[in-house]
Amino acid sequence: MRTSTPLPRELKEAVGHKPRFLNALAAAGWKPWGQGVYATVFGKDSEPFVIRVSSSAKYDGWLPYARWAKRARVNPRCRYRHLLPVIGDIYVMPDDQGFVAVMEKLESPRKSIFTMNEFTRKLYHLQELVSYLARPGVPKELPVKRRRVRENFSEAWVLLLERVVRLSKETGEDLDVHGGNIMCRDVERGMDTLVLTDPLA
Repeated sequence: MRTSTPLPRELKEAVGHKPRFLNALAAAGWKPWGQGVYATVFGKDSEPFVIRVSSSAKYDGWLPYARWAKRARVNPRCRYRHLLPVIGDIYVMPDDQGFVAVMEKLESPRKSIFTMNEFTRKLYHLQELVSYLARPGVPKELPVKRRRVRENFSEAWVLLLERVVRLSKETGEDLDVHGGNIMCRDVERGMDTLVLTDPLA
């Protein structure tokens, strides 16, 4: 898998000016596929990546996560790098216009081999572990929560969530782990890998 994806040349020329960039996206056939508080994700059926356009580099918690994830994915000693999204170019626009980023195209868990009941049950264990990891001290229930994530996912997920909680504390960004921020890779090949896309808000 590629570890980076560049912004298409015809869009890169407009990246310094947000209205011009949005016009260039529309002219090139990119459509809005999803929207959050700070960002809109644009996609194109013919492309293996999506483009995230954020309104704020200061307040969008995805940016510090993305910068950290880019470094972690190229670290051969990172045991959970396959659970991180492949993130390409990131351009922070001047004058607080926000930022533009390129990320691999992923699928909703609804299109994966997981049934929604199975995914909802598994997601509950992830969210529960995050909640206990974020508490002060070492809650006595923490070993049980870790074990449930190992049993339903893997040790790599335990390590990733522990690191994301630390990243939240380091950056001051709120934790935001929910079903909309977990997507799937390799759905068409029947090799679904769940990916943590946007755990900070």
